Amino acid sequence: MKNFLRIIISISCFFLSLISYSYEITKIDITGLNTLSRGSVLSYLPVEIGDEFSDSISDISIKNLYKTNFFKDISISFENDSGVLSINLIENPTISVFEIKGYKNDRVLNEQSIENYVKDFKLSVGNLFNSKSLNDLIKSLEYTYEKSGFYNAKINSKINTDISNRIEIVIDITENDPTKIKTFEILGSEVYEEEELLNLFEIGEPDFFLINYWTEKDDYSSFEYQAGIEKLKNFYFNKGYLEFAILKEDLSYSKDKSSVDIKVLISEGKRYKIDKINFSGDFLNLSVSQLSQLLGLNSGDFFERSKVVSGLEKINNFFGDQGFAFVKVDAKTVDNSSDKNVYLDINIVVNERVYINRIAISGNNRTQDDVIRREINLLEGQQYSLSELEKSVANIKRLGYFDSVDMKTDRLKEFPDKINIFFEVAETKTGEFSVGVSQSNTTGAAFTLGIREKNFLGTGNTLNAKLISSEAIEELSFFFLDPDFNDQKHTISYGASSKTVNSAYIDLSSYNLNEIGVNGSYGIPISEYGKFNNGFLISSTELTCGSVYSTYEPNQCSSNESKTDFSLVSSVVENSLNDSTYPSDGRLNNLTLNLATPLGDLNYYKLDLKHDSYYPISENLTAKVGANFGFIDSYNNKDTPFYKKYFAGGASSIRGFVQNSLGPKYPDGSVKGGEVSYLFSSSLISPITFIDDSNNMRIGAFVEMGSVHESISNIDSNDLRASAGLGFSWKTPIGPIGVHLAKPLIKKDEDSLESFAFTLGSSF
Repeated sequence: MKNFLRIIISISCFFLSLISYSYEITKIDITGLNTLSRGSVLSYLPVEIGDEFSDSISDISIKNLYKTNFFKDISISFENDSGVLSINLIENPTISVFEIKGYKNDRVLNEQSIENYVKDFKLSVGNLFNSKSLNDLIKSLEYTYEKSGFYNAKINSKINTDISNRIEIVIDITENDPTKIKTFEILGSEVYEEEELLNLFEIGEPDFFLINYWTEKDDYSSFEYQAGIEKLKNFYFNKGYLEFAILKEDLSYSKDKSSVDIKVLISEGKRYKIDKINFSGDFLNLSVSQLSQLLGLNSGDFFERSKVVSGLEKINNFFGDQGFAFVKVDAKTVDNSSDKNVYLDINIVVNERVYINRIAISGNNRTQDDVIRREINLLEGQQYSLSELEKSVANIKRLGYFDSVDMKTDRLKEFPDKINIFFEVAETKTGEFSVGVSQSNTTGAAFTLGIREKNFLGTGNTLNAKLISSEAIEELSFFFLDPDFNDQKHTISYGASSKTVNSAYIDLSSYNLNEIGVNGSYGIPISEYGKFNNGFLISSTELTCGSVYSTYEPNQCSSNESKTDFSLVSSVVENSLNDSTYPSDGRLNNLTLNLATPLGDLNYYKLDLKHDSYYPISENLTAKVGANFGFIDSYNNKDTPFYKKYFAGGASSIRGFVQNSLGPKYPDGSVKGGEVSYLFSSSLISPITFIDDSNNMRIGAFVEMGSVHESISNIDSNDLRASAGLGFSWKTPIGPIGVHLAKPLIKKDEDSLESFAFTLGSSF
């Protein structure tokens, strides 16, 4: 009992002592603030006026204030008599200058990444300095350089604080040379060639030195190496090698870490097959055989994950086209290592059909909404269709008005059977306006004025107009196209041109045309991607021949009278390209027939066929195959106009040969043009991945071959020419710029060669 009383008395005394030493806070004084506000400091304190002060409150307050990293010194005192809590602070200095310099390799650091670093670590000018943030930034930079293979990079910081408590921070980077890959081997493969496996890595042994100068393939990067290892694993897993394993990774660095030898030892294992496929869930009225056909896999096939994923996507897309926007298609696999088989269990949950509630468009600051909406294959209120929406995105991209087109969906919570569709576009430059003054020994002083716009005033209409005025040439042209003038995607176009040449200023060995004409065309859709156009061209032409053509084309050059061309022009165009500037998928077919009718002085017919196909090989690689065929002939015993015949050579046909230098020739060696032309080409095209912001650039390798023949009756295989080379294209504000290096593969001694050329107005 006595012990119990002693405990009660002790506890009572303890609480009485706390009460006797606790005082009420009547005022809070804060000194030393320069940047922060009083309110900000008060928000970090665990007390306010009217609370009781204690030593524990003081300790907690100091800890809270230090946690903010705003202060380098804090002291707290309390006057018992007055109840004043005094908080004395010394703020960290304010950042007045922050600079990172010395970086050179844009793949490691660039202005954008530095801006992100400064923002993430709160080291922007105007912020309070925090030494921990600076140390963390330096550690992050060191890690970034090591990850990129710059093991000898040095990062130093210089700090200077002035009398106004402002701090200047300069981080100086000395990159030194990156670690180079000396050798790279993958050992243990039996099914696939080592070269095929090495190509899965973005890094490796150096390429041919000219290519390696640009690609820097032999620059070691742990990030790229690990990414390649994951690609290697996925490659085998996707092929059904579920027991694939990397047995050993050996990275041997030189003493100074200037080079590394890489060896990767792998075990491929056995390739698994699909034993059974089971479908479960709700899949409407579809049979298992129909689902199997959509999946594209059967029992006994090798198990390839990429094909499984593709098949599941086809099933999902099928239901998506029936209005089921939120289908769940899940696949579970059970691996049986004893018999090397895989069991597939596919569960399908269809949910309910959804309908489009609203279609919203954003990002089109200049292009009118209806120009975009007419390319969308669905309307508000209609049943959802995934494929139609994907086609709509492709249609909008094909316009050529936008750098990017994105589509998003949003399900309405209150109406689960309705969905909103959002199209977000980023507009690109679609036109150009030019004014120029020039001086030429041939044409004299000249003034040019022009406008080219394929999205005139945001209406989707095309307007081209040009004026050239000089002592030798007066030219005026106008063209207008409305791609949807009747809201049914019918097109109408019309134009006029006039060109007058003063022969006193021309090369008298050549020829010149003084002509005036008008044209018009009407187009009707005949399929999802096809259009049938019918039009006319009426022109009056006065031909002035130089010495060469006067000699070899006397019938056409004997009269100075104007000749009228009254042509009917029909064409069938199919365009399923996924982009108007740099397509990566789809095809373009164009068949055009031009018939100069007996209503005019010229009687000829001309047939042109153009085909381009694009095939995506990978995310950054596209294959292009193209073919052009042309034929022209006359009737009614008239001569085929020599200035309308075909020529070859140059950027628009067979690169590596001088522009229009190939084809039949006159006895003096001048090119006369031919009635038959054909050209075949193939290209591999890629963005320039090692250059930031290169969406408007492409680089590629090409092979081209073709010929021009005098007539269809004297086609000779000896006239064939071929070339190969590298090309670069850049879509600039003044139009596409092209540069190519080409080497003739099939040529003759008398050919005029041109290994390098720069062109304005060409692209892949």
